[in-house]
Amino acid sequence: MDFRKLRFMKNSRIFSRFAAIFLSVSLVTVTCLVYDMVIYAMETAQSEAVTDVQTEVSETVDGEDAENSGDLQPEKDLQEFGLFQVYDPYMKEGTSVSGSDFPENDFPQTAFSLFEDDSYDSEESADADTPESDLDNEVSRITYKTVVETEVLPCKYTEIPILYVAFTGKYSDIAAKDGEKEVTKRQKYIDGELVEEVVVSEKIIEEPVNGVRYVDKRDELIDYGDGAPTEYTRKLEIKFTAYTYGEVGGSITATGEKTRVGYVAVDRNLIPMHSLLYIVTDDGFVYGYCYAKDVGGGIKGNRIDVFLPSVEDMRQFGVRTGTCYVIREGK
Repeated sequence: MDFRKLRFMKNSRIFSRFAAIFLSVSLVTVTCLVYDMVIYAMETAQSEAVTDVQTEVSETVDGEDAENSGDLQPEKDLQEFGLFQVYDPYMKEGTSVSGSDFPENDFPQTAFSLFEDDSYDSEESADADTPESDLDNEVSRITYKTVVETEVLPCKYTEIPILYVAFTGKYSDIAAKDGEKEVTKRQKYIDGELVEEVVVSEKIIEEPVNGVRYVDKRDELIDYGDGAPTEYTRKLEIKFTAYTYGEVGGSITATGEKTRVGYVAVDRNLIPMHSLLYIVTDDGFVYGYCYAKDVGGGIKGNRIDVFLPSVEDMRQFGVRTGTCYVIREGK
């Protein structure tokens, strides 16, 4: 077999393929270039034709007499220059059409006929639809106003009930004083009537000062008596302390009753529950008649915890010594 001939045939086939590809690419490129040139030429010719027609229309209109200037017929002029076209699917090809071939009311509308139509008047339409009086009533005057007002910040009073402090007289009320703040508001008025008000900002000018009032509760004691009793079963020398409501003391006694002024806590081994007592301290404070109604973990032996109405009173009382008269033993 002649290998040289086979190699030549193989090279010929490769060359033929490359030649075919090159010719195809060249043909496509030439076709695209020709297409672009034709489109460009058509656009240029159309643009020049439109420019020429516009120039001829302008010269024709300028050359007419003044008396005929008011009878300008845009549709007719455009027809003459081929810019006004009438489309009718039933019209045969090559048939010429003029404005006289159409009835007056059936002549196709163009942009010119729309603008030349005098049947629409915006002012007349507005007057016809809405009376003038109604239009005036619908218009409202809206105004805004910014105002600055001063408001009072009310003070508060705290009432502190006292027994022992009232006895000592070493107390005085603390006066209270109202504060003041500046409030900026934005108001909306419609026809002079306030319809909306919004607080924009607040500024405290002076803080309120809260006060304290001490309330004498000695009238809640059971009885002062007319001094130390003359009839009693026992007389005990006692160390007195005090307790009150809340965290320092309880709200219910050991006998199941609500704590109050006139109930005291005792050591039940010394004084039975429900015993009637009379208490007076060495500094002259008279707790008066009271009942043994409560107990306490620290109340042992000759010690009695008297109930006072406030923490302030309890602290001022502290620890006192005095005498306890057992008027009637409890059961």
